[in-house]
Amino acid sequence: MLSCKSLLSQTINRKKRKNKSKSKSKNKNTTSVSKKQESPHRDYEEEDGEEGFNLKNSAAPSHTHGVQPLGNLYFNPGSINSRNTGLGNLQTLTDELVLDILGLLGGTHLGVLATVSKSFYVFTNHEPLWRNLVLENLNGGFLYNGSWKSTYVAACYPSFDVSSVGVSGLRVRDFYSDYLFQSWLCANLEMKPEWLERDNIIRRKDISVEDFVLNFEELNKPVLLEGCLDNWVALENWDRDYLLQLCGDVRFSVGPVEMKLEEYFRYSDQVREERPLYLFDPKFAEKVPKLGLEYKVPVYFREDLFGVLGKERPDYRWIIIGPAGSGSSFHIDPNSTSAWNAVIKGSKKWVLFPPDVIPPGVHPSPDGAEVACPVSIIEWFMNFYGATKNWKKKPIECICKAGEVIFVPSGWWHLVINLEESIAITQNYVSRRNLLNVLDFLKRPNANTLVSGTRDRVNLHDKFKNAIETSFPGTIDQLVQKAEEKKAQQKQSFWDSVTDSKAASHIFRRINRLDVVSWTSMIAGYNKCGDVQSARQLFDRMPEKNLVTWSIMISGYARNNHFEKAIELFQVLQSEGVRANETVMVSVISSCAHLGALELGERVHDYVVRNNITVNLILGTALVDLYARCGSIEKSIQVFEELPERDVLSWTTLIAGLAMHGYAKRAVEYFSEMVKTGLTPRDITFTAVLSACSHGGMLERGFKIFESMKRDYGLQPRLEHYGCMVDLLGRAGKLAEAEKFVHEMPVKPNAPVWGALLGACRIHRNAEIGERVGKILIQLRPEHSGYYVLLSNIYARANKWENVVTMRQMMKEKGVKKPPGYSLIEIDGKIHNFTIGDKTHPEIKKIEGMWDEILRKIRLAGYSGNTADALFDIDEEEKESALYRHSEKLAIAFGIMKTKARSPIRIVKNLRVCEDCHTATKLISEVFERELIVRDRNRFHHFKGGACSCMDFW
Repeated sequence: MLSCKSLLSQTINRKKRKNKSKSKSKNKNTTSVSKKQESPHRDYEEEDGEEGFNLKNSAAPSHTHGVQPLGNLYFNPGSINSRNTGLGNLQTLTDELVLDILGLLGGTHLGVLATVSKSFYVFTNHEPLWRNLVLENLNGGFLYNGSWKSTYVAACYPSFDVSSVGVSGLRVRDFYSDYLFQSWLCANLEMKPEWLERDNIIRRKDISVEDFVLNFEELNKPVLLEGCLDNWVALENWDRDYLLQLCGDVRFSVGPVEMKLEEYFRYSDQVREERPLYLFDPKFAEKVPKLGLEYKVPVYFREDLFGVLGKERPDYRWIIIGPAGSGSSFHIDPNSTSAWNAVIKGSKKWVLFPPDVIPPGVHPSPDGAEVACPVSIIEWFMNFYGATKNWKKKPIECICKAGEVIFVPSGWWHLVINLEESIAITQNYVSRRNLLNVLDFLKRPNANTLVSGTRDRVNLHDKFKNAIETSFPGTIDQLVQKAEEKKAQQKQSFWDSVTDSKAASHIFRRINRLDVVSWTSMIAGYNKCGDVQSARQLFDRMPEKNLVTWSIMISGYARNNHFEKAIELFQVLQSEGVRANETVMVSVISSCAHLGALELGERVHDYVVRNNITVNLILGTALVDLYARCGSIEKSIQVFEELPERDVLSWTTLIAGLAMHGYAKRAVEYFSEMVKTGLTPRDITFTAVLSACSHGGMLERGFKIFESMKRDYGLQPRLEHYGCMVDLLGRAGKLAEAEKFVHEMPVKPNAPVWGALLGACRIHRNAEIGERVGKILIQLRPEHSGYYVLLSNIYARANKWENVVTMRQMMKEKGVKKPPGYSLIEIDGKIHNFTIGDKTHPEIKKIEGMWDEILRKIRLAGYSGNTADALFDIDEEEKESALYRHSEKLAIAFGIMKTKARSPIRIVKNLRVCEDCHTATKLISEVFERELIVRDRNRFHHFKGGACSCMDFW
């Protein structure tokens, strides 16, 4: 954020000294300005330097009330931020949230609240609040009066003297706020010369239409065209006086309201704000027909196929008038069209990025319906423009002056800011070169949210396509055939042209000039092959990395289950000052979720908030999953409830999380609520809700939902759905019915389905059915150790030790080994890994001592080692010793050592919790008054007060 020392001190002090010098030259006896006239930035004191920002010289008022950037507070150790003292209990809220709340109030209430404290005075006088009140309530029926507040008061209370409302003499001391200060700063900064220096667009004059099509339109490249407006009457006539006389009382669109030109020019002459309104009217030629006759579409853009729709075509042309500083932040022209923009008066700064490069600081939603970017254009230049200097793929930039036209190709991101008061005409159009793109865009599933400029968004594709086929028969088919031929002629991609990573590496080493794209492609290929070690070696050797490279390496780690490495690399990214985007954050959050690292996950979430990273559907869903997997289900619900939008996947993620934690009733309630919103459940949604029914023993409800899949939604149940039903019957003790259900399934049951039944046999100690099912499983999956273990446990409980030995012999003969169990626990942001009988931990002696202490206390509470889970017929004392070295017991002992009394302990296991550990953990939760949250292979166990949320069925 902003810092006084690094941002404005040099320039402000120069201006102060300059102003003092002027004052002395006029009157040597004049004293310095009074306190009421002091600059709100009087605390800035520093030597002049080479670089800095210039403030605008204008008579327009500056509504700062003495607000200073937060950085100043740290240079004044004795100061107390009056922002906080004046807000009372609301001081914990962010400035943005405070303003959002105040935005719900009317003008009268804001005025009353301004008298409560100096802090509320500053907040309630924040100009954007009053701007919103004017624009929302006055419907254009106002005359701008120096400030939005005075405009509102003058309109609502005509008899009130507003001469003192516009600029208040009150300056609040020691009020520090980056958010409020930045709003003022962006409204008052001039464009820095270095922001205007780069001009790398191709300029052409008097080129033929064929040259334009071949070299620019076909290639989808911007170009600035000179000399093609020479015959425009508008170029000569359109100034203020002419337009005011011609347009008279006609009202034009200005943001959300309509204003007469006289009213708008009054506003633009006085205003100094972060986002000045600009006139942008699509119906100007219908309102004032002469305006439409005084310009002609340049010859290069006269093929406009949307014209076949006649009056039903979407809005396509606009007159644009705006003061210096007004303009539009990054966007893509609507409906996948191309555009041209002709400047009639003034000049504009353009910054353009190609479709495959998202500008820094810009965050489009996955479906493209929304774009999040800095509030003001100046803010983007301050915070992000410098980053583009080192990009290999630099943006296209230029200053477009009166008489010049810029071609903006389809899909290009562009930002435009007026450098002076400007008048321009812009039009969107569809030619044969981008017709297929437009048709594809119009038939997207979410076209009703993406298509703009027309009331009939849903049917526009069909209407347009039919009109084209009627007016230009065969054109679409010809263009499709041409596109397919062009695609077939294109070379294969780097990784499509090789068969394996070794061949790719050989080709890579032979490339003479390697750029970032080549390096990144190779890294992505290694990750795709699972060779993350080679990918990382290449990553470390790269002479230059961009954010895409970081993203691919981090996601490569995450997708190949190297979760700790993904988090470590993210920490390196932060240390090097690289700002992550949504893609990176999804990979990092997913890694934290798999590790069950709640503290790390919270830090990553905080990074998202601090860096204003847009929480889109994908990122939001990842956060819901993070907290659910880390054992903080209430936080997961909170994040879900705060999502700005939700799709089926986000609902499903929450339902699955609730199921994992055993909150069956709440999971079913959320499922019902999702259905009420009109969303259609997917098969994975049914898996989640049926799993919840299984964990909660909701037999009747589970079968109703299962039956509704096919009846109400036309979904054919899959094996995982049948597995949930078997588990549901098994939990209810209906083992014979479950076995019958499996045999009568319309699809052949797989190992997980039989495994659900075998698990139920273990819980209910049914050796007869368990033996039959176990033998089937061993035939299906002879390499899976878990089924041998379950069947052995069933035999052990029945004291059939000969059968246990047989199981052991079978495992030896087939080379089946039980995967080593491990347990993870996070302490102070670091993951500690324990395995059975672990002796490697640096504090193992203390941990074993702590376990001995735990064991002594829980034995007094009735614990005796449950050796039935020991696989083999060995000495009871030996079994008990083995049980005490289980990984989760070591992790629990370490957690009790390292955490505060009565604080929860969270553990992640890779295997199912054994019965002895389950019993011991219940007693530990009671004796030590701790909540222990254990995530095993199947679900979460919340141990509290001597009981477990699984109700002893897992």
